[in-house]
Amino acid sequence: MKRLWTSNRLFARLFIFFTIIGATLSLLINKGEAILFLNNYHSFWGDLFFKYATKLGEEPLYIFGIILFLFVKLRHAVLIPLTGVVVLISSYYLKSYFAVFRPATFFKDTEYYNLIHWIEGVDLYVEANSFPSGHTMSAFALYGLMAFLLPFKNWMAGLFFSIASIVGLSRVYLVQHFFVDVYAGMIIGILIAVTMWWIQDRIFSENECWWNQPIQALFSTKTKASNRLEKTNP
Repeated sequence: MKRLWTSNRLFARLFIFFTIIGATLSLLINKGEAILFLNNYHSFWGDLFFKYATKLGEEPLYIFGIILFLFVKLRHAVLIPLTGVVVLISSYYLKSYFAVFRPATFFKDTEYYNLIHWIEGVDLYVEANSFPSGHTMSAFALYGLMAFLLPFKNWMAGLFFSIASIVGLSRVYLVQHFFVDVYAGMIIGILIAVTMWWIQDRIFSENECWWNQPIQALFSTKTKASNRLEKTNP
């Protein structure tokens, strides 16, 4: 775990900073205030941007992660969908346990409902499954793990943390979650990423194993073996 910290200092510092800021805001603002605040800054381009940016925490990005890590290490490519499964299960049980209604239901019988800017084309959820934010949890678990596994730590950390943060912000902007839902999703997502990294590092870190090779190396090995066999059996 110490090695994870030392090799990902920027990501860790960003996480600590936003954890402190998020905790402070959670204590200072009332439920729904973040949504009402962002409601004052809606625009055509903002609506368009966040409408699609929120999808960066959804399933297709896991497919991208799998393909990417096939050319890095096979065990990392397998780790991506496993992380998605852990996020899915964790999100389902936590949402069921806390059973917090979505913002659309929360504001329905208030004076603010007709003042809120509802974005066209965005389906609003009304069920009691707001806490925590699954999209945010997914984004921080996926991009956090990718930041831990890939080289170029500084700019990768900044890039991936920014993407995950934009996903979280989009959930409030789109009136799908409260700020505290997103804040909890960030923390849980990072904890999942750290746990998945620790498991693979402790169990599957032997350098000589095939799962520590990229997929092209396996084909290269098979080709070399085939060539040697042809030479010995002309």
